Amino acid sequence: MTDRTVFTFSAGPAMLPDIVLKELAQGILNYNGTGISVAELSHRGVDYKDEIFPSTRAAFNKLLNVPEDYETIFSAGGATFEFGNIIRNLMQGPDLAQYIDTGYWSKQAHGIAKKFKKDGLVQRIESINGLEEVNGLSNLRHIKPEEINENAAFVYICANETIGGVQYQKFPDTGNIPLVADMSSEMFTRVFDINNFGVVFACGQKNFGFAGFSVVIVRKDLIGKVLPGTIDVQDYKQLADKASAINTPPTVAIYTAGLIADYIQEGGGVEAMARQADYRSGLIYNVIDGSDGFYKSPVHSEVRSKLNIPFLLKDGSLEDAFKQEARKEGLLELEGHRSVGGLRASMYIGMPDIGAEKLAGLMQHFAQKHG
Repeated sequence: MTDRTVFTFSAGPAMLPDIVLKELAQGILNYNGTGISVAELSHRGVDYKDEIFPSTRAAFNKLLNVPEDYETIFSAGGATFEFGNIIRNLMQGPDLAQYIDTGYWSKQAHGIAKKFKKDGLVQRIESINGLEEVNGLSNLRHIKPEEINENAAFVYICANETIGGVQYQKFPDTGNIPLVADMSSEMFTRVFDINNFGVVFACGQKNFGFAGFSVVIVRKDLIGKVLPGTIDVQDYKQLADKASAINTPPTVAIYTAGLIADYIQEGGGVEAMARQADYRSGLIYNVIDGSDGFYKSPVHSEVRSKLNIPFLLKDGSLEDAFKQEARKEGLLELEGHRSVGGLRASMYIGMPDIGAEKLAGLMQHFAQKHG
């Protein structure tokens, strides 16, 4: 339950669970009875070093069933920061990386990877087209085994494209080549086997807290050799060996991530979060599909995102009126991304069910009024 009357459908930073905000507020004022704020704790002191950091890391590992042969690292910087770090850490040997292009964010990652060619350090950064159009709708194309180069250092995907609203429901099989996945918008909202990946990473501001930091879970045998010029805070092995604290880490963000991990665990774990994502997205897609064309999803039903739902109005001139009515009902940040326009509802772990229910009700009412 929530006492909120205003709900933000922003793609990030996103809503945080009410109980987490209350715990965080207490910690900001007085952490664990210490008389000082969690924001004032030294990252070298026992409260952070021996309690906050290890408990947050352990909670992540438990929720995601991270095995012993993987490292869980907290990195200061968003997911875009990791676009470069993936290259720095995984391409000391093989001179080829393959990126599956499924939309805006996979393109961004590919573009940053290509910058390393200027230094002569990376020879080839290939792009594999991962999208196709089926009856005018975006769909994920099946990647054939022969498209995966057996000499590649890794194959990269964006598991859920927040802008296009396209999500892998089944991940591509890359055989013996490590699969690297940006899971920024879906971390903790689906069950997956970490053993099928070389690296997964996610920024915090969607499903586990604040902007400005990320979690990176990487197989140990992939790290330890970095490109020349890589500094310690970009080196996954150095970060793993030094408890993600080469310099002052984002301590409050890591503390908040631990609170959210506890909230997820107490709420039934990742399985329960996945069911909630199914429920919330199902409400909105049911309205879209039942609107007799008043609303339209630009994405094929088999690959629709359960976290980010872009949609269009049959009469685009009504978009401003829709957003105005939504704001009156306390439903905010429903604009589509500037690169594509339209409307978009993003619903992560912090979105209570009632927020999705109110949006679905508004959509139905608006269609009846203007249809």
